[in-house]
Amino acid sequence: MQWGCNGVAFKGEFAIFLSIFTIFAVTLHIPSLTLVTPSLWLKREVERSCMFPGRKIVQIYNPVDTDLFRPAEDRNAIRAGLGIPPGAFVIACGATGLFNPVKGGHFIPLVLEELYRRGHRNLHLLLFGNQEKSVDYPFPSTSAGFITDMNKLAGLYSAADIFLNPTLQDVLSNVALESMACKTPSVTFRTGGVPEAVLDGRTGLVAPQGDLNQMAAHCERLIQDGKLLQTLAEEGRRHAEQTFSYPVIAARHAALYEETLREYRYEE
Repeated sequence: MQWGCNGVAFKGEFAIFLSIFTIFAVTLHIPSLTLVTPSLWLKREVERSCMFPGRKIVQIYNPVDTDLFRPAEDRNAIRAGLGIPPGAFVIACGATGLFNPVKGGHFIPLVLEELYRRGHRNLHLLLFGNQEKSVDYPFPSTSAGFITDMNKLAGLYSAADIFLNPTLQDVLSNVALESMACKTPSVTFRTGGVPEAVLDGRTGLVAPQGDLNQMAAHCERLIQDGKLLQTLAEEGRRHAEQTFSYPVIAARHAALYEETLREYRYEE
């Protein structure tokens, strides 16, 4: 059983309760059950719960396609095609629902306003995803809309200098994995399993959840320190390849499958 939030559309607290109760009731009748969580954070949460006592719980990350999500060969050409002026420091933000409350989209204009207050002017905002409302930003912005072409999405990540990810609820952030694979470091909150992808000071910068000033300070640090920005980008790509790539994750699932078969045969 894969434990996560993708593929399940909950509507209201009762629907959530009903779904969880159904999972619990079904698993009671499975004598040998292994739960797979896509982050260490969720593994610990499941272990702390009373729903699956005595069950085997294994952590295996969700993968990212590092062949698809990779640095663009000509980032300047992508920027020119988007109308981004040469020399601008580009901050990307994106989610399926950009201003979904759990994605923390309301922090985006606040962080940008703080950067403006600190004297930064040569910034450009690159947005993608559904925008549920119109927002005024203190800097020029380009909106790419909702993206279904993953090659185009990889190009957008590559066009940015950093990815701003103020998520407030996440098991493991796909956008953090994708941007990291494209050598675009994230500035994010310490939310759920996100710090397992965005290693603070190694592949990106992490602020305490909801700390607007610290998030702005992290952005400012990367605006001012090109060497650090490049170091995070290079290490992030290595982290994506070594920890989250398809071959790595497939091998871990295959090993778990073989282990489970051996245990089942032994029990017989």
